[in-house]
Amino acid sequence: MLAVMRRIGRTARRLNTQSASVRSAALQDMPGLRSAFAVGRDGKLRRRLWHLPEICLASHHQNMAVFDRSVLYIGGLDLDARRSDAQGHPQRAAPGWHDVQLMLRGPVVAEAQRHLGSFLENCAGPSEPAPARRFIRTLTRRRRFNLARFGPSPLVTEICSSHEMEARKARNFIYLETQFFRDVDLAAMLARQAAEKPNLNLIVILPAAPDKPAAAAASGLEARYGAFTQARCIRIVTRAFGPRCFIGSGGQAPSPCPGAADGPVPPGTPAGSPGLCIQSKVSLFDGKSAILSSANLNERRLLWDTEAGVILRDAAFVDALCRRVMGHWLQGAEGTEFFSGPAIAEAWRARAMLNLSRPPEARSGYLLPYGMTAAGAFAI
Repeated sequence: MLAVMRRIGRTARRLNTQSASVRSAALQDMPGLRSAFAVGRDGKLRRRLWHLPEICLASHHQNMAVFDRSVLYIGGLDLDARRSDAQGHPQRAAPGWHDVQLMLRGPVVAEAQRHLGSFLENCAGPSEPAPARRFIRTLTRRRRFNLARFGPSPLVTEICSSHEMEARKARNFIYLETQFFRDVDLAAMLARQAAEKPNLNLIVILPAAPDKPAAAAASGLEARYGAFTQARCIRIVTRAFGPRCFIGSGGQAPSPCPGAADGPVPPGTPAGSPGLCIQSKVSLFDGKSAILSSANLNERRLLWDTEAGVILRDAAFVDALCRRVMGHWLQGAEGTEFFSGPAIAEAWRARAMLNLSRPPEARSGYLLPYGMTAAGAFAI
């Protein structure tokens, strides 16, 4: 609570540097903060001393659009010029961006359209979300003020439950490509699947450094705690799966990182190669089902924010999606051992270690092992 009140004070000081018209417009866009400010005779803002703000740590983060009620555009891609990149990741001056987005037709579009027309009412209450078959969501509702619980009340957690359901059905492999892997309950559930299924493999593809540390060298408590939680989740699954688990990352090729030979490699530049900030949120199960959404695999995205996704079970479509998503990292490795079989994780590990042993310009594709040591050091 004290941290929130300090942040409100900083917001007041920032707004006070703006003109009166800009302050007024800003407050119109921040209705939840208006009651936290008092306005002085000079028009400047100050934090109300005895005001306890309502804390609702959630956002609408759906990354979707419906066109003419006939096409659904959905996935992990933000509409932001900074996210611009190409499949060959040609960026050199800064980390490239990797994402996955789908354009879909069919019955799922009507479900998505219905969601867009109702989710604000659902989150505000008292209306209840309509059931959906192919379209999956995270929806929450404002919780009445409670000193013991600051976050919103979960309303629909279909993205989380769909991951659990599909993971329980998987027998050969689970492939997770995400910016954050920080849900301890999900990691524990995957560990239980490893114990029950001796042939189940797990492949997780993560950025070498998450968005903020990679882009701005952030070192705040929130970023470090997130890195600590991710390290914990990785330890849980690697211990459970053993050699049947591969944690990978991506590095641009063939251009080496400028200045890498002159000193320590900065965050987000694995093995002397400019890193790829992975923003995609796609999960594949045995090549038979897939989940693609806006939600990273952390508790906030799975339980608090408003998120949207689809669950796909058409065999031909899912097989093509697997080849496209997984094949992007392999770049030319067409063997079946990379897409199925009891040694799929070992095949990916061997490919990543081969790339690691080569200079960036001689690598095949973008696949590298995840730097657990560097990530753990950042978390401390």
